[in-house]
Amino acid sequence: MKRLYFFFLMLAGSSSFAQFSTTEFNRYELTNTFYNPAVLQVPESHKWSAHYASLYFRSSANTARFSLFTVFHNDLLRGSILGIKKPSSGYAEIGLIGPSFAIRLDEKTSIAVTTRSRVVANYSDVIGRLISEIGETAKKVYTYPSHIVAEKDMRMNTAVFNDLGLSVSRTLLSGEHVKIRGGATLRYINGVANSSMLASDLVGTIKKNKTKGSYFTDATGKVSAQTSGNFLAEFGLLGFLKPRKASVGADFGLVYEYYEDLKQAPKLTIMASVTDIGKVRYKPDPQYSKSYDIGIPSNMRLYFNNSIKFSSFSHTTKIYDKYSKFFKQTDISSKQYSYKLPMMIRFKLHYAINDTYSVLVDAGTDPREKDFAYNLHSPAYAGIVPTWRNHKFRLSVPVSYQEYAGINIGAGVKYKRFYFGSSSLISALFRSKQIDAQIGMSLVSGNFK
Repeated sequence: MKRLYFFFLMLAGSSSFAQFSTTEFNRYELTNTFYNPAVLQVPESHKWSAHYASLYFRSSANTARFSLFTVFHNDLLRGSILGIKKPSSGYAEIGLIGPSFAIRLDEKTSIAVTTRSRVVANYSDVIGRLISEIGETAKKVYTYPSHIVAEKDMRMNTAVFNDLGLSVSRTLLSGEHVKIRGGATLRYINGVANSSMLASDLVGTIKKNKTKGSYFTDATGKVSAQTSGNFLAEFGLLGFLKPRKASVGADFGLVYEYYEDLKQAPKLTIMASVTDIGKVRYKPDPQYSKSYDIGIPSNMRLYFNNSIKFSSFSHTTKIYDKYSKFFKQTDISSKQYSYKLPMMIRFKLHYAINDTYSVLVDAGTDPREKDFAYNLHSPAYAGIVPTWRNHKFRLSVPVSYQEYAGINIGAGVKYKRFYFGSSSLISALFRSKQIDAQIGMSLVSGNFK
């Protein structure tokens, strides 16, 4: 099971720049562009700003029980993610923000070029009691037989894609105490790879043999798998420009700033944006994109360890084809398909109490229906980030609520150009339904020689 589903369920994803903030808002950080292009600006005293590289990840589920003391444990999947008593639903993402560069065209306008690679995973109504058996040689003490009845479709989907963005931000209104800016980003989306699985009308029984371990029997239902590309082989910047199925995405944003003194930083900043409008496209690999009817008679057995342990999530059809007496092929997929990007509507409010303390209120939601067959989805969130800072150092303690994970308390630090943050770090010292982190380095601004 580790190779078949572990990576999918534990992918991880961001408390990132595209999600809930873990550190104080800085109007000159180029990474702000990913959640609101109107925030983009280069300081008036400089000509350019740059971002070197950063990595973010997060994994959260309604059944997760993460702890910093067990997160690297071999039994993490069954012990910390999957639910045995109820189906598991969750979200995961891992992202690499690559070199990005911005320049100031004039006192009102800045433009930027950004690069990013993402893996986004959604799963819903996953039966942990069934999945936890697959490929695990060291079994927990379970009660056998166990009857499986899937009340809803069990769906898992992982999408890998890169994007190259061109952002423009411009001051639309400037008064004695107020500035209003608008911004937009046009993204070239490169679909790298995708793997998904759907199981419906699944009914069966898990039993145990003293010598060969557990097996599945007396089972019926339907299962389909779809794969495109070389799963994760070219994730990241090395495979960034390789031509694949291309599409276009866009972000839009507005920013309101109130100044007590225009020579100082704004006292109040209100931000609103819509991000990830568009689709990512893929062309399926017919060898691994098939549908099957499941039929395992009560007098026959599909052993989990011996039969499935060497499979991978993107090549599960190898197992179905190998055991064709249990899985009758009904269809092959060869047509191009697409998923809508994980669109989010975001609102942020930053208030500078004084030169030392500030607070950020951050919220976001996907207004669309959770149709994982056609949409990539990011969970709704809301939180507050109080921050203490001096000239070189910042310390934040974010408190947030997330759709799958509930309430979490984290920590974020920044020293000069380096930063690290997690929206669940403090909670994970005990128990949390989320585990996440972000780390990176940026160069705020400079001048051309």
